[in-house]
Amino acid sequence: MRRLALVLVALALALGVNELILRALWHNPFAHEQADDVLILRVHHAGFDQELDRSALGLDPRWVRFRIDPHGYIEPSQQFPDPEFTLAFQGGSTTECLVVQEALRWPNRVSAELEQLGFRVNARNAGKSGNTAHDALVNLVQVVAPDEPDVV
Repeated sequence: MRRLALVLVALALALGVNELILRALWHNPFAHEQADDVLILRVHHAGFDQELDRSALGLDPRWVRFRIDPHGYIEPSQQFPDPEFTLAFQGGSTTECLVVQEALRWPNRVSAELEQLGFRVNARNAGKSGNTAHDALVNLVQVVAPDEPDVV
Protein backbone atom coordinates (compact mmCIF):
# COMPACT_ATOMS: atom_id res chain seq x y z
CA MET A 1 0.00 0.00 0.00
CA ARG A 2 2.90 2.30 0.84
CA ARG A 3 4.45 1.72 -2.63
CA LEU A 4 1.19 2.63 -4.33
CA ALA A 5 1.00 5.84 -2.33
CA LEU A 6 4.59 6.71 -3.26
CA VAL A 7 3.87 6.07 -6.96
CA LEU A 8 0.76 8.28 -6.82
CA VAL A 9 2.66 11.08 -5.05
CA ALA A 10 5.51 10.86 -7.58
CA LEU A 11 3.04 10.93 -10.46
CA ALA A 12 1.19 13.94 -9.04
CA LEU A 13 4.49 15.74 -8.47
CA ALA A 14 5.71 15.00 -12.02
CA LEU A 15 2.44 16.20 -13.55
CA GLY A 16 2.48 19.32 -11.39
CA VAL A 17 6.06 20.19 -12.37
CA ASN A 18 5.24 19.65 -16.06
CA GLU A 19 2.20 21.92 -15.75
CA LEU A 20 4.25 24.69 -14.11
CA ILE A 21 6.98 24.47 -16.76
CA LEU A 22 4.43 24.59 -19.58
CA ARG A 23 2.60 27.57 -18.07
CA ALA A 24 5.89 29.45 -17.58
CA LEU A 25 7.63 28.71 -20.89
CA TRP A 26 5.11 27.62 -23.55
CA HIS A 27 2.90 29.96 -25.54
CA ASN A 28 -0.32 28.29 -26.68
CA PRO A 29 -0.94 29.45 -30.28
CA PHE A 30 -4.64 28.53 -29.99
CA ALA A 31 -5.34 30.34 -26.71
CA HIS A 32 -7.30 33.18 -28.32
CA GLU A 33 -9.14 31.22 -31.00
CA GLN A 34 -12.88 30.70 -30.88
CA ALA A 35 -15.14 28.19 -32.56
CA ASP A 36 -16.73 29.25 -35.84
CA ASP A 37 -20.19 30.79 -35.51
CA VAL A 38 -21.25 29.16 -38.76
CA LEU A 39 -20.41 25.58 -39.65
CA ILE A 40 -19.07 25.34 -43.17
CA LEU A 41 -19.62 21.97 -44.83
CA ARG A 42 -17.18 21.23 -47.60
CA VAL A 43 -19.22 19.32 -50.16
CA HIS A 44 -19.38 19.47 -53.93
CA HIS A 45 -22.58 20.70 -55.50
CA ALA A 46 -24.34 18.34 -57.89
CA GLY A 47 -24.21 19.39 -61.52
CA PHE A 48 -21.07 21.56 -61.19
CA ASP A 49 -19.24 21.67 -64.54
CA GLN A 50 -16.30 23.99 -65.15
CA GLU A 51 -13.15 24.24 -67.24
CA LEU A 52 -10.17 25.08 -65.03
CA ASP A 53 -7.11 26.93 -66.32
CA ARG A 54 -3.93 25.37 -65.01
CA SER A 55 -1.49 27.39 -67.15
CA ALA A 56 0.14 28.78 -63.98
CA LEU A 57 1.31 25.23 -63.28
CA GLY A 58 2.89 24.90 -66.73
CA LEU A 59 0.97 21.70 -67.44
CA ASP A 60 -0.31 20.44 -70.75
CA PRO A 61 -3.15 20.47 -71.58
CA ARG A 62 -3.77 23.93 -70.20
CA TRP A 63 -7.47 23.34 -69.43
CA VAL A 64 -8.97 20.61 -67.28
CA ARG A 65 -12.66 19.83 -66.91
CA PHE A 66 -14.03 19.43 -63.38
CA ARG A 67 -17.55 17.99 -63.16
CA ILE A 68 -19.75 16.75 -60.33
CA ASP A 69 -22.42 14.10 -60.94
CA PRO A 70 -26.01 14.33 -59.58
CA HIS A 71 -24.99 12.43 -56.42
CA GLY A 72 -22.11 14.76 -55.50
CA TYR A 73 -19.23 12.60 -56.79
CA ILE A 74 -16.42 13.88 -58.99
CA GLU A 75 -16.69 12.64 -62.57
CA PRO A 76 -16.12 10.09 -63.90
CA SER A 77 -18.13 8.33 -61.20
CA GLN A 78 -19.59 5.42 -63.14
CA GLN A 79 -17.10 3.57 -65.26
CA PHE A 80 -19.33 0.50 -65.77
CA PRO A 81 -23.14 0.19 -66.00
CA ASP A 82 -23.00 -3.22 -64.25
CA PRO A 83 -20.01 -3.19 -61.86
CA GLU A 84 -18.97 -6.17 -59.78
CA PHE A 85 -18.46 -3.82 -56.87
CA THR A 86 -18.24 -0.11 -56.07
CA LEU A 87 -15.49 1.78 -54.26
CA ALA A 88 -16.00 5.20 -52.68
CA PHE A 89 -12.95 7.36 -52.04
CA GLN A 90 -12.90 10.12 -49.42
CA GLY A 91 -10.11 12.51 -48.60
CA GLY A 92 -8.69 15.95 -49.25
CA SER A 93 -7.06 17.61 -52.22
CA THR A 94 -4.97 14.57 -53.17
CA THR A 95 -8.16 12.55 -53.56
CA GLU A 96 -10.13 15.35 -55.21
CA CYS A 97 -7.44 15.90 -57.89
CA LEU A 98 -8.97 19.25 -58.91
CA VAL A 99 -6.44 20.15 -61.61
CA VAL A 100 -5.78 16.61 -62.85
CA GLN A 101 -7.31 15.37 -66.09
CA GLU A 102 -10.43 13.26 -65.48
CA ALA A 103 -8.92 10.03 -66.78
CA LEU A 104 -5.82 10.47 -64.59
CA ARG A 105 -7.49 11.20 -61.25
CA TRP A 106 -6.28 8.42 -58.99
CA PRO A 107 -9.69 6.96 -58.00
CA ASN A 108 -10.40 6.59 -61.73
CA ARG A 109 -6.95 5.07 -62.24
CA VAL A 110 -7.79 2.46 -59.58
CA SER A 111 -10.83 1.45 -61.62
CA ALA A 112 -8.74 1.29 -64.80
CA GLU A 113 -6.01 -0.80 -63.14
CA LEU A 114 -8.58 -3.22 -61.70
CA GLU A 115 -10.21 -3.49 -65.13
CA GLN A 116 -6.88 -4.68 -66.55
CA LEU A 117 -6.98 -7.44 -63.92
CA GLY A 118 -10.48 -8.45 -65.05
CA PHE A 119 -12.63 -6.63 -62.46
CA ARG A 120 -15.46 -4.23 -63.29
CA VAL A 121 -15.24 -1.61 -60.52
CA ASN A 122 -16.90 1.76 -60.24
CA ALA A 123 -14.64 4.14 -58.32
CA ARG A 124 -16.54 7.10 -56.89
CA ASN A 125 -14.51 10.12 -55.85
CA ALA A 126 -15.94 12.05 -52.89
CA GLY A 127 -12.73 13.96 -52.12
CA LYS A 128 -12.75 17.66 -51.27
CA SER A 129 -9.85 20.05 -50.72
CA GLY A 130 -9.48 21.17 -47.14
CA ASN A 131 -11.44 18.18 -45.88
CA THR A 132 -11.40 17.67 -42.11
CA ALA A 133 -12.40 14.62 -40.08
CA HIS A 134 -15.76 16.31 -39.44
CA ASP A 135 -16.24 16.94 -43.17
CA ALA A 136 -15.37 13.32 -43.96
CA LEU A 137 -17.93 12.06 -41.44
CA VAL A 138 -20.69 14.34 -42.79
CA ASN A 139 -19.76 13.37 -46.35
CA LEU A 140 -19.84 9.68 -45.42
CA VAL A 141 -23.30 9.96 -43.87
CA GLN A 142 -24.92 12.32 -46.39
CA VAL A 143 -23.32 11.42 -49.71
CA VAL A 144 -21.53 8.08 -49.60
CA ALA A 145 -23.60 5.83 -47.30
CA PRO A 146 -26.94 6.28 -49.16
CA ASP A 147 -25.27 4.83 -52.29
CA GLU A 148 -24.21 1.72 -50.33
CA PRO A 149 -20.74 1.22 -51.85
CA ASP A 150 -18.98 -2.08 -51.20
CA VAL A 151 -15.82 -0.42 -49.88
CA VAL A 152 -15.12 3.11 -48.59
